[in-house]
Amino acid sequence: SKLTLVRWSGIALIVVCAGAVLGQPGAEQEFDAALRQFQSGEYEKAAGALEAVLPALEDPGRRVEALHMLGAIARTQGRYDDSIRWTDSAIEAARAAGATLDEAEAHNTKGLALAGLGRYAEASASIRESLELHRARGDAEQQFARLSNLGALAQMRDRYFDALSRYESALELLDRHADAAWAQPRRTVALANLASLYQRVGRSERALDLYGGLATVTALPPEQQARMFANMGALYRRLGDPFKAIEAYDRAAQLAAQAGDASLQVGVLVNRGIALALDLNRLDDAEAVFTRVIELARTSGERLPELHGLLYRGETLRRARRSGE
Repeated sequence: SKLTLVRWSGIALIVVCAGAVLGQPGAEQEFDAALRQFQSGEYEKAAGALEAVLPALEDPGRRVEALHMLGAIARTQGRYDDSIRWTDSAIEAARAAGATLDEAEAHNTKGLALAGLGRYAEASASIRESLELHRARGDAEQQFARLSNLGALAQMRDRYFDALSRYESALELLDRHADAAWAQPRRTVALANLASLYQRVGRSERALDLYGGLATVTALPPEQQARMFANMGALYRRLGDPFKAIEAYDRAAQLAAQAGDASLQVGVLVNRGIALALDLNRLDDAEAVFTRVIELARTSGERLPELHGLLYRGETLRRARRSGE
């Protein structure tokens, strides 16, 4: 099942000092326009504008910010190698500027991109480096985010005790900062991660109880809500309720599209198509879903999901022909 990786600051904006010198005339306005596009989720436009203005940015803070945003956009779009390239540049620039917080943020985004490539050991190392930088600054909120990500990565590697330890450390941190404004929304993430761990080890009913309590929570960003509903879909399938599974997958796909996360949307749709074909024998509907998967995967340049879509659509068509004989 998909995990809820905490990305609260994976695409966070870096506060820069007023009065910075940006270099060529117009660079400041172009950067601000790209920033607004980024904040509104217009990632394609933002990426193009940032790449265009980057050579003109002389202020170290804004240059780091631009590099990090480019890395975050590439990761969201499933272009993980590009994301690693941009975040490596951001890390180097942040170190040169002595910008510890910026460096920590870029390490986290790089770790998430590495995880997207299945390079979990490297991803964990990058996020641990981010964690230590945040610890040195005493930033509890970001420590929580990194501990949660490390737990999710351990879970992906089937290291369940390590995952539980990381999640418990994150919850202990929340308990120590219970009065902080950020604590309650982050507790939602912690419980979602625990639910995904219970799901992974076969405690389906306990996982659904936790997810059920979180289903109406709106504090989570759309991407993380999408992952939670995708997990619920998988659980309902396991428990033999394909109708509720389809409902959960539908909600997950809507939220993934809203978040602009093409990779997540494709993964959810693959699972939805499988449920339609195998559990409900709605082969025409399943074929349409897999066709959509292929289209989305080609648009985002994700070769493996495209192959999955072609494989599952072919199998669906084969089953349809057999049922018609």
